[in-house]
Amino acid sequence: ILRNVFAPEPLVPLCRFAAKQSVTELRFIGEWQLWLGVSVAAVLAAAAWRLYWRETRRRTDALRWLLPTLRALAVFLLVLMLTGPVLNHRTIIGELAHVLLFVDASESMTFTDEQMETPRKLFIAQQLGWLSADKFDVSLKRAAEHLHAAQQLAASAKSGLPAVEFNELVQNFAREVESAAELLTKVKADVWPAVAAQNTKFLQELLTPARKLTATEPSRDAARIVRELSALTATAGKWEKDLRQTLNDYVTRVAAMPSPDIRAALERFDKTTRWQRLEAMLMGGAPSPLAQMAAKHHLELTALVGQKGEPLWWPEAGKLDPNMKAPQVFSLAPTNNTTDLSDAVRARVLDLKETQRTAVVLFSDGQHNDGTSPAETAKMLGNRNTPVFTVGLGTQNLVQDLAVLDVKGPETIFPDARVRGEIALKDDMKPGMPFTLKIEHHGQVLWEKNLLTEQKHTRAVEFDFPAKEFIAAELKRQDKDLTVAALPLNLKVSATVLEGEKSTNNNTGSLRFTAITQKPKLLLLDGRPRWEFRYLRNLFERDQRWEVNALLAGAGGEQRPWQRGLVTGTFPANREALMSYHLIVIGDLPQLQIRTDELEWMKEFVERRGGGLIFLDGRQEQLSRFTNSALASLFPVTWRGAAIDGAPVKFKLKAAGNTLAPLMLTSDALENAQLWAALPGPHWVAPAFALPGSETLVEAVAADRVVPALVFRRYGAGRVLYAAHDESWRWRYNVGDLHHQKFWNQVSKWIMEPPFPVQDKFVSLDSGPANYQPGQSADIRIRVRDAEGRVQTRANAEAQLFRDGKKVGAVALATDENLGGTFRGRTQPLTPGSYEVRVQVEGLPETAMKARTEFVVAGRSGGGSELTQLNCDEALLRQMASHSGGEFFREEDWGGLVERLKPMSKGKVVESRTILWQSYWWFTTIVLLLVAEWVLRKRAGML
Repeated sequence: ILRNVFAPEPLVPLCRFAAKQSVTELRFIGEWQLWLGVSVAAVLAAAAWRLYWRETRRRTDALRWLLPTLRALAVFLLVLMLTGPVLNHRTIIGELAHVLLFVDASESMTFTDEQMETPRKLFIAQQLGWLSADKFDVSLKRAAEHLHAAQQLAASAKSGLPAVEFNELVQNFAREVESAAELLTKVKADVWPAVAAQNTKFLQELLTPARKLTATEPSRDAARIVRELSALTATAGKWEKDLRQTLNDYVTRVAAMPSPDIRAALERFDKTTRWQRLEAMLMGGAPSPLAQMAAKHHLELTALVGQKGEPLWWPEAGKLDPNMKAPQVFSLAPTNNTTDLSDAVRARVLDLKETQRTAVVLFSDGQHNDGTSPAETAKMLGNRNTPVFTVGLGTQNLVQDLAVLDVKGPETIFPDARVRGEIALKDDMKPGMPFTLKIEHHGQVLWEKNLLTEQKHTRAVEFDFPAKEFIAAELKRQDKDLTVAALPLNLKVSATVLEGEKSTNNNTGSLRFTAITQKPKLLLLDGRPRWEFRYLRNLFERDQRWEVNALLAGAGGEQRPWQRGLVTGTFPANREALMSYHLIVIGDLPQLQIRTDELEWMKEFVERRGGGLIFLDGRQEQLSRFTNSALASLFPVTWRGAAIDGAPVKFKLKAAGNTLAPLMLTSDALENAQLWAALPGPHWVAPAFALPGSETLVEAVAADRVVPALVFRRYGAGRVLYAAHDESWRWRYNVGDLHHQKFWNQVSKWIMEPPFPVQDKFVSLDSGPANYQPGQSADIRIRVRDAEGRVQTRANAEAQLFRDGKKVGAVALATDENLGGTFRGRTQPLTPGSYEVRVQVEGLPETAMKARTEFVVAGRSGGGSELTQLNCDEALLRQMASHSGGEFFREEDWGGLVERLKPMSKGKVVESRTILWQSYWWFTTIVLLLVAEWVLRKRAGML
């Protein structure tokens, strides 16, 4: 009770007495709200208690406190009468069905429908009470509805039905046809020309055959009856179409006549959104359709907000009295930028027991653009015997609009490349209207094209422009203290706003990609110019995505030391220069070619820097001589025995290798394993054996031997890959670069650490791709250095997340499991918006950490899928109804849904009230309190 005393709503269930089929709630419906009544009653009761306490405080017995309490309780109950306490009894007689009402709360429901046909507008206005009920003769409309119901019945007719059920179906079909015929006899000649002749025709074509059908015993010739019923269904469909067309012609003629009420209704309709019409449909009238359904079913009203369902109203919750006659409005606005007509509906139905009779009613314009397929959900619900009744809001006509639907372009580019792609437009404007399509960056027009509208609904426009100048300009805007390796770019794509467009919010889109401003660096080392070295050097040097430094110890096996320096063609002269590389490939190289301190740098490069290292063994077996050097601990293998030399060798892809993306040469796992087995094998394989902690990915299989061909291991923060042969170049036989280039590109990017897009003096930062989908999480990776540039393996670091300029969260960054100075964290599922990531590290100056990364979370790159299609997708709504065994209703016909749902519940809801503050026992309680006080006072001699 105390929890509800200060509740803002007057209808609060303070207590319940629930039987199997009934619920009793204590409610307060007086002029005073509960919190006010309780407060005033408590104050006056306390004042009364204090007043009478002065008379009894000198006593020593129980009357000292009992007499003031009795008087205070009487005062409390008297004042509480102003809150209007009542007991509300809700009794369910029989079995009620669960009717789940879902309303589409997406942004497209805020649109008006000026393009809708005039007859439909007027029928909707008439249904909503904006026109008098007798303004139009609706006999044709009601007759068409009966014919539609007849077709629905006939659609369920099957030869295998029980005789009683089959006979009832045929009888109901005939009754619907007779109801339509009776209505047609009441149609006036000005509504339907030649009405008498049409009635005669209807009698001959449909009514008489339907009556004859009811006289046939179904059990004798069910197959023939089904065939005849199918033919009559087609005839009924033809008549329904003709009646609706005649009705539309009639209403159009009436609407053309000067009529203030019709003109006012049309103007009001054109200004009313779909959401407002839906509010009036459900909550208007006395009693409202919601109240009518609540009296017959277990009712729930839920708004579809994204992939969630937000409860709006259900009678048992006491949020709305079903007997209230005043129109109500929904408690939220339709602002969601996506529409999911599936997931929330599916989830709510699955929460209910499959044995419960359930029906789903969906009010929407049908613009599903997120989540699972509504058609598949409808099929699933149909299998659970849960029909979906759909009500379509909005016009079917294409709405005049020009929109940027999507922008397709590259994910990454290099500064000297050209940006090429395609813009998908929605063009529903009348033909011949000029407009301009542009791509801009910070106000600078990078590409534009003048076009004419074609009213083709969808069209594609290609674009092509150079990237060099605007990327250079963007780099100049970056802070001088930052090193930028990857620059996220967001270009604006826009189409001219034309006169008469329905929405101007969908004329813009985005082209987002990342400009690679710093290529990953590869150091390729070998002791002789063997074929493997030559092909790898050519492969990477031809690829503009790499910066390659290839060093050869000497031609013809000479052991001339290479020069040290800071330019391409020399070995890195110092530790910092070596650490600037991302990948090192060491071939059949003599140990004497590299100094001891340089070997230590390489070990640190892998262990602490997180770099990638690939060993390529060869016939001279120089790599096995590094076992006594600083590189010894990096090798994932040891060597024993003799090499495989001259015997035919085939590759066998291990299970661990077949699950790795870098070794996938085809998309299918089985085909990939077969392809590896078919690759030309090497003529020589080193006698390597995998060490504990390493992982054999590919084996070399000879006649009597199996040895590792490709072995992987992690070492510290980095990765090491060992290849026991140097003949992958043979894979080019008859196929060129098809397998060889793909393998080396994939493996190289896998082994090396991905470059950090941006770094300052203390922090290197990476937040993944430039684009995320809603619901995805971003992986954040940083490396921390101290003031001297040394990598820190211990630090308290945090990534701060900003969306559209406002801080929305923080991610604690944990040390990478390999303790290589890398810290990682993952965000919560992301919502749409533009994000920026910043880093804070305890003990380091915040002002000096300037590294920032950006990414965008958006379902589409265009102007928003919610605004792509502005008309009602009646086809989808009909499909949902058909797949589930339900029925589709247009907005102007939805009133028939209330009647259609009634048979689902085999019972009713009876509500009654006991008005406590007018009841005898409330009055008796107050009187008894006062009498008890009087009796006690008299016995104590206080009167």
